[in-house]
Amino acid sequence: MIGNIVQVIGELLNCKVDFLCTAQLSSEKKYFAVVASDRLLFIAGKLEKVEMSLEYGKIKGLVISTRVPTMFQIHSDIIIDIYALERKQLIQALRYSWMTDFMHKNFQFKQLPMYKDDIKSNISEKQAILPNLLFTRHGKQIYRNKNYTFSLPEEYISTYQDGVYVHKESQQCKIIIQITDPMPIQLLSQIGEKANLQYYSEMFLEIVLKGINSKDESKKQETNQRSEDSDEDGKIQDEDQQETNKKEEILDYWIISSHNYKKRSNLMNDVSEWYGWELHARTQVQDIFIIILRRVHIPPIFETYQEILFVLYGQEQNAKEQVLVNDRDLLKLTLEQDLEEHAFKNVLRNAIDSLSCKMFIFEKQYQIFIQLSADRLLYNRQTLNFIYNKFKIFPQFMSYALKYLKLLFQRLVLYDKERFLILDKELTQKYGFILKNLKDYMTETVENDENLQALFDAFEQASFVRDKSGNEEERKFIWQQKLSNYMGICLDGLLMGSAFSFKDLVPVLQAKVSMELKTIILELFDYCLYAVPKKECRPIKKGNFIKRLEELASNKYQYNVNIAKSLIEANFFSQEVLLQERSGLYSSLICYFLQSENVDMIVAICRHIINFQAEIKHTTGLTEAMITAFKPISVELIRLYRSHNRTIATLACASLFNLCTNSREFKYIILNDDGASLLVSKLVTKDNFLLHFALKLIYCVMSITQNIEKLLAANLTDYLYKVLEGPQIKGCQYDARCLITTCQILSVCLVSEVELRNIDHLLILLYNMVTTQADQYFLDQEESVNLKSEALYVMSKMCHKSAEVKKKVNQECVPFLLKLMEKLTYHQVQEKIIMLLCILIKENKEWALDWLQMQIKLQDILTTYHNNDIQSSNYLLSQIKFIDDEAKKVKNEEMKRSKLAPTASVIAEQMMEQLQQQESTIQDNNKKSIVSEGKSSMIDDSRITTSILNNKSKINASLLKKSSAQ
Repeated sequence: MIGNIVQVIGELLNCKVDFLCTAQLSSEKKYFAVVASDRLLFIAGKLEKVEMSLEYGKIKGLVISTRVPTMFQIHSDIIIDIYALERKQLIQALRYSWMTDFMHKNFQFKQLPMYKDDIKSNISEKQAILPNLLFTRHGKQIYRNKNYTFSLPEEYISTYQDGVYVHKESQQCKIIIQITDPMPIQLLSQIGEKANLQYYSEMFLEIVLKGINSKDESKKQETNQRSEDSDEDGKIQDEDQQETNKKEEILDYWIISSHNYKKRSNLMNDVSEWYGWELHARTQVQDIFIIILRRVHIPPIFETYQEILFVLYGQEQNAKEQVLVNDRDLLKLTLEQDLEEHAFKNVLRNAIDSLSCKMFIFEKQYQIFIQLSADRLLYNRQTLNFIYNKFKIFPQFMSYALKYLKLLFQRLVLYDKERFLILDKELTQKYGFILKNLKDYMTETVENDENLQALFDAFEQASFVRDKSGNEEERKFIWQQKLSNYMGICLDGLLMGSAFSFKDLVPVLQAKVSMELKTIILELFDYCLYAVPKKECRPIKKGNFIKRLEELASNKYQYNVNIAKSLIEANFFSQEVLLQERSGLYSSLICYFLQSENVDMIVAICRHIINFQAEIKHTTGLTEAMITAFKPISVELIRLYRSHNRTIATLACASLFNLCTNSREFKYIILNDDGASLLVSKLVTKDNFLLHFALKLIYCVMSITQNIEKLLAANLTDYLYKVLEGPQIKGCQYDARCLITTCQILSVCLVSEVELRNIDHLLILLYNMVTTQADQYFLDQEESVNLKSEALYVMSKMCHKSAEVKKKVNQECVPFLLKLMEKLTYHQVQEKIIMLLCILIKENKEWALDWLQMQIKLQDILTTYHNNDIQSSNYLLSQIKFIDDEAKKVKNEEMKRSKLAPTASVIAEQMMEQLQQQESTIQDNNKKSIVSEGKSSMIDDSRITTSILNNKSKINASLLKKSSAQ
């Protein structure tokens, strides 16, 4: 059993402790069995005395009972009967400690003699028989893995591999279960990115995909052997290339969903906390479902955690794309696929929900150890919160934190009287039972003294006198570090939750309050951040907090990461450092924090930069000093943008985008060295959110001409084509925002003098976007319109550059565009179609005849445009007039003989006069309604906007009815 408890017991007994558990001797009384480095100890249940001490040299052997599963005997000068629920672990720890002690004393190796015998118990066992699994459904098979029990459908059978269960009808469809051994909970703060379940699940997904790809390794070796015997070099290269492409295709995947998962049942009334993450990925051949559970605070001491992994491999399918006839078939296929995936997911979810563990019976004797560890401040914030909510166990030093917080609220009444009086009342109601016993831990002088510095001194002295171990100076240093960490935890949300934290103290520094109150707050930040020299173990020296930050930024000090993160989230460094003309210190601090291995710290800083850049854009903008400060920060953000962690990479990209939006300087910095290759490489990501920001960042830096050349030299267009092609996985599509931004980048590339490759392929991709329905990309109507509009704009740019493209567009695209003009569509698409047709009509003037034949339907188009947006209407009229002028130049005798209606320009002028008269009447009516609504609710601007839109929609409908009737 590893944890803080054995450390505490070892300090009390002045020896190293390897294992600890409850045990019972021949009597009914229970003890704590402590396996130390040189002896076996039995301590009374309340830690009042050591009941028995047995040196390893006196132990002759062990006899394990085959009848009683909890009993074994120790043979020394006497025979000792021992009963322990954790018999196996206790014997194993005793065996290794005995061997180590024997080798240390005798310089030779010897095993502890152990035997098995049918030994009867001398006491009656009063142990509850725990059920294996409750509420087992019909058609389920029960399995066991380590100390856990779960159920699976009868179709899944176990294999020779432990934790692998295969479907009877399909060997590819299988479930893999892995359970780790209990590990110290402190390890979560040391494993970095793996502590994040989302990143951990994605990392394991890549391991799974590599395992799938390894199945084809033997086939590849056979192909290579055949290629060596062949004399055709060209054929050999083709086969190798095909195998390489096949490998890349198998490794390609798409994340369908990735979100938190909550275990839905607790069959054994487990007091531990469960956290989970569910990931659904799809390759070209099958679906993969991954659920990772993390069981934290495992009884009886709540200092360990376990991770449980469930992986479900779906049935392999044909990778060929299915041809869809219409939108109804697509909808039907989508519904069937969703139902199938939901049923498939439930196989894994039901197995996890049936998961139950062999519960350790929590005995009250363990609470004394939990209280002891809490008093020595060995728990982190999560564990402190857990033991308080479950058992109402808290450190005795909480009384000092409560006293300090109560005094602080009394000082803050001068800043916000109503709020802090309420908080003071809530504090008394919530922790009154602790404040009543305050005299037990504090002297009368400190209790009545309102000097916060005196309270700090009493706080440190009270803890210092309780511990007499080790060197005095080092002991004081360690305790001050513990106390500053604990005080920061208490005041930063542990005691009052979201009602009060460090975020509420930063605005006080900006308010018009006394200098004494500001000094108190800065001293509190200084005490909790506890920045001390790395190479020295000495107590903190009180002084100028800002001066200490300069030493911290130079990487000479160690600090409390959680408190630094809270100060960043509270905008302390931007308000008190950057905006106070200390830009150099701010830059050094942020760069130093970004080099941290703590993922939460990096995420907090990136979000701080994003929010600060967004706020400063709408106020003063970036000054020269700020630009200078953020230049080294941008270099660190570029480094983080290379991270494999999608969350960190996305936030770093968003931070760089905001910096580039505020200043052109950063657009040059990003494209330095291999910046172009970095930006382009991120376009192969499987995450829509990261891809969207990666494209936006590229589009932003392309406002500089030399950046365009660098990006094109890095094969930007090839990656853009792959985005337009899609992930090539059935049922997966890129987000509409990604496709729209891709089209915008292509339009910028077309403006440059560099010629794009594979123009024909690009034209096909754009045409598919224009002709597709909104449901096929799973878009809403507005996104579909914007996507078609951007695609048409790129096509018009392509027609400007190439006469061959114009010819292909005339032959393949124009017939569809003319039919699209007959329908009532959004004006963005209509404008882009008009623009494209204006370009085409210069080369093929026979299309002017088709336009004149459509002039009767122009009335509906003009009516819609004019009522939606007067500027769009004017633009459309000018374009139509241009087309009509071009048509007049190519009139022939056939046009003269045909009895067509007046030309489009005449209709346009007539319609403009009618619509202007209607518009003046509509505006007068709208003004009256807006004034009346504005008097009733001036604050709710959204309601006014909604009423205007409703009026316009009604007018549009009426005008359309009139035009259709005509």
